[in-house]
Amino acid sequence: MARRPTLELRSLPTSRRDPRRHAWRDRGVLALILLAAGALRFSLAGYGGPHIYHPDEIELLNDAARTFDSLRRGNFSLALNASAWLFLAVVAARAVVGRAAAVYPSWASAELAFLRQDFSFYLWVRRLVAAASLAGVFLTERLARRVFGSSTIALLAAALYGFSLLDLSSAHWVKQDAIVNLCLLVAQLALIELSPQSPRRKWRLAGAVCGLALAARWNTAPVLAGLWFAVRGREDRDGRAWPPVIQLLLFAAMTYLVLTLRPLTWLASWAGQPVLYPTQPYEETLLRRYHEAMTGPVGLLRRMGSNAAFYAAAAGTTMGAPFCALSAVGVVLALGQDGRARRQLALFPVVYLPFLLPVRVREARYLLPLLPYACILTAWVLVGIARRLKGLHPVAGPAAASLVGAWLAAGVAIPSLSYARFLLGHADTRTIAAAWMHAEIPDGSTIAAEKYQELPNLLPPIFESESQCRLKIAASRERGLGSGRIREAWLESYPEHTYRIISLAARPLFGAPWGREVENPYDWSLLRSQGVRYVLLADHAAGERDRSFEARLRHDGKLLARFESAASPAVRPLLAATGGVIDPTMELWSVPASSTGGDGAGYTGRTP
Repeated sequence: MARRPTLELRSLPTSRRDPRRHAWRDRGVLALILLAAGALRFSLAGYGGPHIYHPDEIELLNDAARTFDSLRRGNFSLALNASAWLFLAVVAARAVVGRAAAVYPSWASAELAFLRQDFSFYLWVRRLVAAASLAGVFLTERLARRVFGSSTIALLAAALYGFSLLDLSSAHWVKQDAIVNLCLLVAQLALIELSPQSPRRKWRLAGAVCGLALAARWNTAPVLAGLWFAVRGREDRDGRAWPPVIQLLLFAAMTYLVLTLRPLTWLASWAGQPVLYPTQPYEETLLRRYHEAMTGPVGLLRRMGSNAAFYAAAAGTTMGAPFCALSAVGVVLALGQDGRARRQLALFPVVYLPFLLPVRVREARYLLPLLPYACILTAWVLVGIARRLKGLHPVAGPAAASLVGAWLAAGVAIPSLSYARFLLGHADTRTIAAAWMHAEIPDGSTIAAEKYQELPNLLPPIFESESQCRLKIAASRERGLGSGRIREAWLESYPEHTYRIISLAARPLFGAPWGREVENPYDWSLLRSQGVRYVLLADHAAGERDRSFEARLRHDGKLLARFESAASPAVRPLLAATGGVIDPTMELWSVPASSTGGDGAGYTGRTP
């Protein structure tokens, strides 16, 4: 049979090994890359402390602690994931060190400090995430070297990953993304090593690490598509490859079930155990989002097209157009190669994108699983271009290749360096707003703040009154919204400076009879009867804000202060592309005192 034609790219690097005498040089270069990447990540770990957090940070740690507390009480209704186990281990380590150093006089005081958001717990976990991200840089180098056998490609891929804003922007918060990518890379390295002739123990080990990746997050599932290349081909036609594949899948399933405690949650549900704490398990949330995508009012293809445009813009902003173009070329070329390992690398992005695009919720960090693959394939294409140009002309060729490389490096590194430089020593708008409010607004004043219940970490770190705190404990318990333990911890020593805070939101949380004291569904009349004198508008709530309410506020109220980022025009798109959680824009308005009074008795907890 005639060999099918392929693209003529013979000058792209093959499995030629570098001479042994260059080994120390390669290790030195890799060490420098890791040192620089680590400096970027660890230097940003303390950003915003001790009061400024990513909106997800507190919930992620609290959810892990809630699950642990449920298990401690013999309740198995809540599941865990691989990241949560690591978070719990670091929190426990911090508590042990704190006890040993007499920072916490007792274990009860350590638990109280955690519930009161002692920043040291979050700083330790942030450093764990930074370390996981740095390990991802190292494993990207290992994977590239294993697939292409070239230290040049491997080191270039590691540098691209290490200086990528896409990874850096998630590596200095308490987030799962860096840990998920680390587990994904371990699984991919294990799958690359497989062949029908591999011993069964190697298949079982690969299954276990694939289960680890799935337990970290379901969006790693496309890595299993690479099994197709491990079982197809002439040597597989007798079917010998299928029994080990089945074993791999069984070990993956068992590892996933053990790490997530899913059998226990199913047993608890069957036994009728109550859910002690309301959480949002990732699997259930993901399935719900896919159901919304398939049945929602927005057409599936329309949503996928909109999301594709969003992710293309996010990738272009964070990684640069040259990187995006070369990585796309690398996927196409690698799929046409004969090597099994290269095709596995190219297959993951092809399978992952249809997995990603239908979901309504979209953030740039959801592109992170693609990053190691894109870095490796981009490095492969770039080195291939350089070798071809060198073959065309001994002087002009390398010069042209250097220009292409410099263009690529600038597109990747400049956003990261600009982002890091801006954050180092920077005071977030939330910190500035809190200081201004404490200086200008008397304690005990009534402030209406947008989405104070749902997203308090995107607002200035101000505290509600103690009476409101007690009311929310009772309301949460009666409505099954939570245990109230965190608020009870604050009551042990309540902050001195507090305000009466009304949460402005289109969908009230508590409703009658408690709602009048703590929330307002953009009802102007109710706002006046609640005695609100100040209104805090936040840009993250603009999409749900009632337009008539806003118009009335701008007509009757007075703008006291506007808090917005001091970032340069070059940095602002980077902050927006990486989630918009740094320097949120806020406006503080004063409202004239009500002349009619009113008791707000008509509050129903429904949106008007």
